[in-house]
Amino acid sequence: MLRKPIQTKLKHYAKNQLSPKRFRHVLRVTHTGNLIARNLGLRKFPVTLACLGHDLAREWETSAYVPFVAARGYVPRTEELEKPLLLHGRVARYLLQEKFGIKDEGVLEAVEHHTLGKAGLGDIGKVLYVADYIEPGRKYVSGSFFRQVVNAETLKDMLSIVMRDAENRHKSLHHLSREMFQYLDGLQDSKK
Repeated sequence: MLRKPIQTKLKHYAKNQLSPKRFRHVLRVTHTGNLIARNLGLRKFPVTLACLGHDLAREWETSAYVPFVAARGYVPRTEELEKPLLLHGRVARYLLQEKFGIKDEGVLEAVEHHTLGKAGLGDIGKVLYVADYIEPGRKYVSGSFFRQVVNAETLKDMLSIVMRDAENRHKSLHHLSREMFQYLDGLQDSKK
């Protein structure tokens, strides 16, 4: 896969498929994800692909999600049937595979699980999860909070800050997000 052409093609596709507001969000997530990747010494290219692709299906009609994933053999969980918007990451994963030929499992996993996370999520997914949460266009993200997160020493530290903030704002976390954070708590401190 050639880096610049696929990145340019993906960015162009996102710009044409998304509203201007959503596309600006995607660009801010991409910038934030690249900043995190640089600070932690992670490869920027896969982070860029994941960030650019994470919301490709975010503005679809919710009635389109279930048939789209079902046609690809995925059986939605009960909560996804009740809230089909939860499937937008999985749909975006399929779009990245089918329209752009992206095979990097780290990128695909990141996009699929960017909304709620999951236990054992890879580094690209952790970066996307954090970047999507703290991108500067979010009303709840102050400059000091943004700097606190991006300047944390490890992804685990970044996710811990995000988790505490999410709990303070929402009072409860989705069980998949909580499982991701509990999984991280069981890991030894490392760059990841």
